[in-house]
Amino acid sequence: MKPTIAVGRVVWRWPTPRRLFVWWQRQINGFELVEKLRGGGRALVFRCTHYNLDDRTCDSYDSRPFMCRTYPRVLLDQTWPELFDDCSYTLVDRLGAGLSRALDDVVLSDEAREALKRRLRLPGSAPTVGAADDDGPQVSDTAHGGKRAP
Repeated sequence: MKPTIAVGRVVWRWPTPRRLFVWWQRQINGFELVEKLRGGGRALVFRCTHYNLDDRTCDSYDSRPFMCRTYPRVLLDQTWPELFDDCSYTLVDRLGAGLSRALDDVVLSDEAREALKRRLRLPGSAPTVGAADDDGPQVSDTAHGGKRAP
């Protein structure tokens, strides 16, 4: 996992505050600095030392930093949320089943219909999307017994 943290002007421009910030992330959160993103915003990219890629679990799950506690819930307001490739969370689109059924009635070739469902991440077309009976998106963490982000 590569947590990315947007930083302010002081941390970005001056070495001493930046070194203190990076030290804090390494000592307290277990994040190792990987790179600085210079594109549209000022951000530092880290590697999490607590995340086990083999079994996709966190060794400090109960005491994880706030940014980890709110991930991926903070992404749910986005039109197209993107999870880390190795993330154990999955997106559950609770309204997707109805849209999928509606698309079945549209005159399209089977290939075009499946491609559209895959691009829309509808149930049965992408491994990270499921369907439920309620409305609204939710997240589920399969690596921690179905615990959801608080």
